[in-house]
Amino acid sequence: MFYMDREKSTINQELKFLAETFKYDAVGINFLIELLNHSNLEIRAKAYHLLQNIDSEKVRNSISEGILLNPGDIVYSVYRLGIQFDDQEYYLSPREKDCGFYEDYRELTIEEYEDVQPYNPDIRLSSHISQEEAEAIAELSHRRMIQEWGIAPGGFEWERKDPDFQVKQWCIANNVPYQDEWDKLSDWEIKWKISSYLYELKNYELEDKFQKAQYIYNLDYIEPWCEKNNFPYDKSGDNWDNWKTLTDYLHKPENIALLSKFWKDGIGSLAFVREEIIQKQIYLIPELEELRRKIELSSLEEKLELLPDVVKYGDAGINLLIGKMNGFQLKVSEKAYQILQNLAC
Repeated sequence: MFYMDREKSTINQELKFLAETFKYDAVGINFLIELLNHSNLEIRAKAYHLLQNIDSEKVRNSISEGILLNPGDIVYSVYRLGIQFDDQEYYLSPREKDCGFYEDYRELTIEEYEDVQPYNPDIRLSSHISQEEAEAIAELSHRRMIQEWGIAPGGFEWERKDPDFQVKQWCIANNVPYQDEWDKLSDWEIKWKISSYLYELKNYELEDKFQKAQYIYNLDYIEPWCEKNNFPYDKSGDNWDNWKTLTDYLHKPENIALLSKFWKDGIGSLAFVREEIIQKQIYLIPELEELRRKIELSSLEEKLELLPDVVKYGDAGINLLIGKMNGFQLKVSEKAYQILQNLAC
């Protein structure tokens, strides 16, 4: 009857019911162990987390490898977005070439700017079964990174271009001559020609209007962002003074959520979530994923202190060390090599 009732219940009912299986003592515990191989990933994960509360060698052995992931299962991975730089400023790397679930990092390929070089590649911080949990971790990771970069954009160009802006239509609407041969030029070249034309005419008001029309937000025109986010903007004051007042306000610890939004609106998020489909059978250890994230977001000194902790996670920890040994931070690579060498002795 116990198993017949289980077969008839829905997945949500099963998840709710799992927490009550402890009252079946050994029978319930054995049933939880069986559920580690259930066809539904959520049930496997729930059984894993419940078994962690049981002090038993049999249970410890059953969950030592982590949560089973089968081909076709969906996980939600949190990534630190790659950063590029040129002689003047930093750029967030495009996402379409992110590394996959089975990689730790990738080489960047730059197409838009030949002189832009990779600074930090995209790195997987952690993977999660719950999308809600992954989104929360991504936000926490983003907030930690922006605090490290500093209160100001930290070398990034703070702006949000208007994707609907059409330069030819703007010229027609504002009686600015537009030449048909410009259609063969790049968008940047066309805008430069119009700005130059208006500047030569000394029509600074229209030139300023042209610049503002291209952006939703721009550092030189911070007023729209302030108004949208209910921050007092002194229209009679100097733009620099308003900027200083804003950054001082965002610097306060209690305003971290607004600082996070400020970065996202004008630069982008430094962490993001991607849904990924598992291609081969593999195990996910939530505790190791949390440790991985701490290592990736920590300082060099903290990384060196945390690395030895991955050893207790068996083969999965060793694979992480191998990835770090082939990484781009020399001291981290040396530390990973040293740990692996000691394990081999």
